[in-house]
Amino acid sequence: MQAKRWNKTDLFILITAGVVAIIVIIWLAVRSGSGGYVPGGFAAVVTVNGETVLTLPLEQYQNETIIDLNELSDIPANLELKDGKIRFVNVSCPDHLCEKVGWIGTAEHQTAVCMPNRAAVTILKMDEIDTAKNPLTYPEP
Repeated sequence: MQAKRWNKTDLFILITAGVVAIIVIIWLAVRSGSGGYVPGGFAAVVTVNGETVLTLPLEQYQNETIIDLNELSDIPANLELKDGKIRFVNVSCPDHLCEKVGWIGTAEHQTAVCMPNRAAVTILKMDEIDTAKNPLTYPEP
């Protein structure tokens, strides 16, 4: 018995289905904010005890940068920035849950919280930040 050969109609349906699938995947990625282009990019708003201590435009930080929160707010923790993302590192708290969150910065409203130290990092769109309330701060990348 010979294998069935593909005819033109079969190939057309297969190619059309593939193109539609690719378009749907791209549309979902852009719509969800995961990997889609965001005009102005994202910023990490760092708060300690409910007060904003830093607002960091993430696209400025492509190389590894460590920010010591102990120097800024007496919080025994560091923030690592790299490739436009941020995470808690070297935190002195019992469970290290904030470190386990890992990298954030690819979608709006991602948050990492260190409850024992009352510190939080929240990702916002740059064009939605009230710069009067949250001034942009740029420690050297």
